[in-house]
Amino acid sequence: MASPSTTVAALLVRRLCEVARQVSDDHSPPPLSFFGVPGDYSFGLCDAVEAHADAAWRGCACELNAGYAADGYARVRGLAVLATTYGVGELSAINAVAGAYAERVPIVCLTSSPRKRVREAGLIVHHSLAHGADYQVFMRMHKDITAAQTELSAENAASEIERCIEACIRTSSPVYINLPEDVALEQVTGPGAGKLATMGTSDEESLAQAVRLISDWANVAARPVILADMGVMRARAHDELRALVEATDLPCATMGLGRTALPEFHANHIGVYEGERSWPHTVKEVIENSDCIISVGCLLTDYNTGGFSARLSERVLIDIKLAVTTVKKAIFVDVRSVDVVRALSGVLRKRSGAENAYWRRHRRTRNDGILVAPPSPPDAPLTCDLFLASLQAMLRPGDILCFETMTLTFGALPMRLPSGVTFITQFLYGSIGMAGPAAGGAARAVAHDPSRRVILVTGDGSLQMTATHLATMLHDGLSPIVFVVNNDGYLIEKLLCKRKTAGYNEIPRWRYTLLPAAFGGDEARVHTATVDTAAQLQPSMRAAEEAQAAGRLAWVELRTPALDVPEGCRWMHPGVFLEEKQA
Repeated sequence: MASPSTTVAALLVRRLCEVARQVSDDHSPPPLSFFGVPGDYSFGLCDAVEAHADAAWRGCACELNAGYAADGYARVRGLAVLATTYGVGELSAINAVAGAYAERVPIVCLTSSPRKRVREAGLIVHHSLAHGADYQVFMRMHKDITAAQTELSAENAASEIERCIEACIRTSSPVYINLPEDVALEQVTGPGAGKLATMGTSDEESLAQAVRLISDWANVAARPVILADMGVMRARAHDELRALVEATDLPCATMGLGRTALPEFHANHIGVYEGERSWPHTVKEVIENSDCIISVGCLLTDYNTGGFSARLSERVLIDIKLAVTTVKKAIFVDVRSVDVVRALSGVLRKRSGAENAYWRRHRRTRNDGILVAPPSPPDAPLTCDLFLASLQAMLRPGDILCFETMTLTFGALPMRLPSGVTFITQFLYGSIGMAGPAAGGAARAVAHDPSRRVILVTGDGSLQMTATHLATMLHDGLSPIVFVVNNDGYLIEKLLCKRKTAGYNEIPRWRYTLLPAAFGGDEARVHTATVDTAAQLQPSMRAAEEAQAAGRLAWVELRTPALDVPEGCRWMHPGVFLEEKQA
């Protein structure tokens, strides 16, 4: 609650820091990062951030970068804050906010706006649309891409801050808080919130009914399976999912957006299900022949279903979403998925040996999903398949692997990831350029833990969108390993385009290894390398790991042939997603 002498800005910052500590998996988390760009309406908020011991301002080159960085940070830490100024700042970041909303990433978006007396006079000020008295136009723009919106005052601050924070956590989605410049410095005068924001609880009666219906069905099913996706991560229910799998001995597949929801070397992990793009392909048979699919947090998008080729009958589907569970025609609201999964561990029976024959004959071997690059002479050009196989061998438990939306993301589908790896990619919204700043945000989230590495795989076209975040990472002393795939253009677009040589898929040619120096990174701070051939790859990757271990940022340019395509995405062709949806 607010004390009598608390300013609105100070209360806002304090409550964000307190809630961030509650949702963090870290027992002793570092100060909460506020990503943003300051503006003349936001100095009061920025001062409040710098005055709080558990808050840290993280300035970025532009608001879009800040939004992407907040996205990556939130996926690791559980909550992030994006701070922008009125109009120009918040609209610069709005694409990142939309992506976070689509992929259910919890970000509190703070924007600072003109003073009350300016509003009341209907004055036209800078950063506005010259609407005069309409100072909520930008908040309305955010209405469809945030779970809650508010404009703070001294009277409503205590209650509205709690309402918005709780909505952010409960829905795992961005929320929008507008803080007028003068209100930031006013003393909180309104009544208390009544109760502080929490991570939410399930309605006990609805939870019990949902669990009973699920258990009645699943316990008599002949071929039950668990299908896990992005919602497991957003609910932070990894441990609960694993406990359910081990309590029941049921098979579990994950979808593309849900990579690492269950450790991929777990004995009951049968693979990645994406319809015709499933890996290994036997996972398709197990899932589509099931008479009871326990779906946890699944999202049936075009990429996630292999171009809508998944065959998941609603007749056999139990749909457990973040706050709503559907069993046959019964819909249970205010039921948290993490509570449902936890409760199911105690009521679903454990399957015996003979009952598991339907999936154990497809059980993965230890070497299944271990990529092996095709043999090539030392002077052969570097290929995507060779890099992916080498990248897999390089990964270790605890790594955070950030993939741009690119051909290699699809090529990595067969790649089995070590236990404890966090996989970050924007597989639904697919805004290219997101992964670079997101990797910076993820690196900031684990900067206090030297055992966790951040590895970024991006492309030349994507990098050119948000390259300035490299300067931010260098300025902040972060040391990820960055691989830049240089294949002269937008390869994924060339694959989906009828004309492979269309000029609009070409991009300017940059000298990528010179970027770190241009952004202030000297040799003591940055390791750079260029790889053109198969023989150069392994030494360069080892050197990158050594540099990262020594606290240096590793920057490796990978030059591959313009139309080199990894094995995992050679199915792409013009119109592939539309064709399969119509099939």
